[in-house]
Amino acid sequence: MEQRIRSSELPTELLRDLYRKFGGTPRFLLQIREAIKEMDAEMLKKELAKVELPADAEAGELQKIRDKYFDDIFTERLYGYLSPKSQIAMSRSAVYGVPVTMEGLAVASGENLEEVEAFAHEWKDRAFAYEETGKSLWSVYGLLRGWLLAKCSPEERQNAHKAAGDFLVETEQQNQEEDLGLSRVDCLMEARSQYLIAEELELARKVTDRLSGFFTRSGFYDGVRMLNAELLDYEEHPSPMSWIARTYSAQGDYNSAQNWYQRSLKACGDSNPKEISIAWHGLATIDVDRGEYGEAIRKYQTSLKIAQEIGNRVGEAATFYRLGFLAKKQSKAQEGLRLVALCYLIDASIGQGDAQNVFKVVSSIASELKYTKDQLDVMLKEVEASCGKDQGKGLIEAAFDKV
Repeated sequence: MEQRIRSSELPTELLRDLYRKFGGTPRFLLQIREAIKEMDAEMLKKELAKVELPADAEAGELQKIRDKYFDDIFTERLYGYLSPKSQIAMSRSAVYGVPVTMEGLAVASGENLEEVEAFAHEWKDRAFAYEETGKSLWSVYGLLRGWLLAKCSPEERQNAHKAAGDFLVETEQQNQEEDLGLSRVDCLMEARSQYLIAEELELARKVTDRLSGFFTRSGFYDGVRMLNAELLDYEEHPSPMSWIARTYSAQGDYNSAQNWYQRSLKACGDSNPKEISIAWHGLATIDVDRGEYGEAIRKYQTSLKIAQEIGNRVGEAATFYRLGFLAKKQSKAQEGLRLVALCYLIDASIGQGDAQNVFKVVSSIASELKYTKDQLDVMLKEVEASCGKDQGKGLIEAAFDKV
């Protein structure tokens, strides 16, 4: 380029006209440089003659006009220099809003890793993408993402967004999000965004559930409500309603919590027993906090029955845990201990990560009751045997006098 300018093959006045019309935007400069490597002065002059920038246009509107001319003259030309396969791979890779590894580009593009590695360097040479220095992370220039995605069919875009979401979820599950320079939450937030754009609402809900769990434990209740309210803009599903209810319950706003749980029950109809069980569990917890223990026991039992019918062992264990503490609150500590112990046994049998924490609670209550280690072991065996006979019904009757 320097030689062409020094030799006047690209006249100074032509370059001044180019600068007047497109300014010094970094991305423009990179793509202009790459494009005019292949353009002679006459071709460039002809293209610039087409550019008409209204003198009375506002700054924002003027930039849109300039962008459109630029894309037609330079970006489209550079895109055309790539092979059709490289073009579509790059357009699909533009779904990412964060830098990703070469593996991430391959997943979204649908091509094998070796091909994408070769393609990515072509994209970099044409100023469509760049590699972050020393990190082996790649990004398509943000200003080009919309233009590139428009090159894909709706089905291609949808598939690419879902594939990107899958890649990000898998990255987080493998504890490799730091390889992308992301926190766990940031990685899941980006995955959630990809699923929403792909209209994969069930997958978006699953990721939102995980995020809601993180935020709830941190007391970030407004964030939980925001994420789940956004899902309700797509469809009236009971799961986001239950999460919103949970945040209000945690903050002591029981009327709002009750309204959201009841709304969740209404949205369930008869077709979503898991969410029905969750809503009854939440309503029971509100009753406990209000001191309405009789109502709480009835609702917990309703939740438990549904959880057992559908094989939701996590929900079943959680309800036994709550019933155990409710029994203890009503001066039935030994009976309550057995119910909490049943929670532990279920969690341990299904490999639930919280099992050891529950066992610490069991041990603490047993210590309060002056149990020896042998007595604790015997009690656990008795609880296990009792549950095997009637799924814990006898333990509940003993704790609450057959209520």
